[in-house]
Amino acid sequence: VLALQGISDAQLRWLYANAKAVIAVAHEDFGLTPIEGHMFGTPSIVLRAGGYLDSCVEGLNSNFVESGDVNDLVAAIRSFRAEDFDAALMKQHAQRFSRAAFVAAIRSVVSSLPNVDASPAVVPEPAGSRAR
Repeated sequence: VLALQGISDAQLRWLYANAKAVIAVAHEDFGLTPIEGHMFGTPSIVLRAGGYLDSCVEGLNSNFVESGDVNDLVAAIRSFRAEDFDAALMKQHAQRFSRAAFVAAIRSVVSSLPNVDASPAVVPEPAGSRAR
């Protein structure tokens, strides 16, 4: 298990693409970190709580751990098998959370409002974008 700080976006992309799994057991409202890994076809081990329940699917892109207790986490890591996951399916699922999907959803909502022009506009790419 490796924990890093202060790494560049390029280093982070390399780590996501080359890791066996992303481990995320903090209490999160959304759970973005595993999705970033899934965009590279990397599965995750996540806490069965919070936002991970919305962004992760057991058996498709993640294995769940019941608590952040060290014994639960060690058991989850020991039983984890990266070969049980299909990278293409993980990437496909992660696209539900992509910038393009978000923009399309917002446009759909806005276009349903009366007297609002929701015609597509060029939206600049954010600086420092990580997972793509």
